[in-house]
Amino acid sequence: MRIKFLFITLFVCTIALAQSKGTITGVLTDKEANNATLPFANAAIKGTTIGTTSDETGKYTLTVAAGNHTIVFSFLGYENVEVPVTVKAGETITINRALGSGSYKLEDVVVKASAGGREKESALLLDQKKAVEIKQSIGAQEMARKGVSTVEQGVAKLSGVSKVEDRGIFIRGLDDRYNYLQINGLNFVPSDPNLKTIPLNFIPTDIVRNIDVYKTFNTSLFQDFAGASINIMTKDISSKPFTKFSVSAGVNGLATMKDFRTADEGGGEFLGYSGDNRNLPTKFNENTALGYEASPSESKDLFNSSWTPTETKAPLAFGTSITNSDTFELQRDRKIGYIFNVNFSNNYLTQTGKRRNVNSEGTAFKDFELSRWEYSTQKSALASINYKKTDRYNHFLNLIYLQNSENTVREFVGENIDFVTIDKPFFLRDSKYVENTSLGLQQLGSFFFNSKKQ
Repeated sequence: MRIKFLFITLFVCTIALAQSKGTITGVLTDKEANNATLPFANAAIKGTTIGTTSDETGKYTLTVAAGNHTIVFSFLGYENVEVPVTVKAGETITINRALGSGSYKLEDVVVKASAGGREKESALLLDQKKAVEIKQSIGAQEMARKGVSTVEQGVAKLSGVSKVEDRGIFIRGLDDRYNYLQINGLNFVPSDPNLKTIPLNFIPTDIVRNIDVYKTFNTSLFQDFAGASINIMTKDISSKPFTKFSVSAGVNGLATMKDFRTADEGGGEFLGYSGDNRNLPTKFNENTALGYEASPSESKDLFNSSWTPTETKAPLAFGTSITNSDTFELQRDRKIGYIFNVNFSNNYLTQTGKRRNVNSEGTAFKDFELSRWEYSTQKSALASINYKKTDRYNHFLNLIYLQNSENTVREFVGENIDFVTIDKPFFLRDSKYVENTSLGLQQLGSFFFNSKKQ
């Protein structure tokens, strides 16, 4: 009898306790992603340990005691949103909220967020899920977590993409000659006319928001599409001012503080600029007769070049990056912002080995010891200005600058049967300097014709 009474008492208390509580539920969405559902966002009751996270559809549910509460919505990179609510016993209340970057009105709460949604892995996965085309994406958040510093390394993290040393990126078995490069959805013309893209290791991730890789044809691609299309989206203007400065140094055990040779003919070649020092002499112009042969005295003064390289000790490899961004509020709900980024890095490479050519009988007719020195630089700059009015228009003006240089000296010492009459070992020196520059100017804009006036 006592046991039955105990069970009845517990049952009555449970029912009474359940009737003294209410439920808060709703869906959280991302305003910057066209109100797509926002998974893994937080919903909690302020001042308590009661909380939960939204599921893959953005839905959350909380059970709380009857009374007045303040529910707090939060997500990584966004400002917290607090909403007061009154819950009655046994009642279910629905509260839906949209979180997003930028500045907007949400009843009596103003939210300002500094991070772009497209940098997050969750937002990119949702966008990929809804995409009509077959694509894969990687954002700044994931690239930072994986220690990625260049676009080439970032693309190589995607499935079906392989990186081949000195050959670049291969997608679906095809190299850079067959792959397109787009920046912010617009084609970026490479400096090499034989390619449709520039080497992706020239582009640092400091200026990248996310990278999309399209492996199948879609209507936005050209008819000679064969491999894949890589679309690089540059970083958004931050709603909060910030300045980022970084410096790096690297050691190469084969080159650092050891003998190094470069073919220096211009004072700015440490920075990767040769100026006019490598131009053809003014003697050779459009009026010069075909097959003109300069005399020995003319040849002596025509070229400001030498076959003797400069010998130094290779210092540490160096890199630096500067980023600055700010936004200014204007009248009538308008704002203007900018982001400016400059990157520079260099590298010293030394290689030694053998080069041997043999005939059909296995006899070597060229047998060389090979030494190679390469000094390379990479530079990039992004200047972006954003002018917008909430729910009316959004304009971007982007200036993108990419430049790289390679200063290479190769020396071959050994035997060459074509010069058997020479007593000394055969010696060959080859010097090469390559400088590539790409400059792009983009104007992007969005207009909203059916929005309500603020």
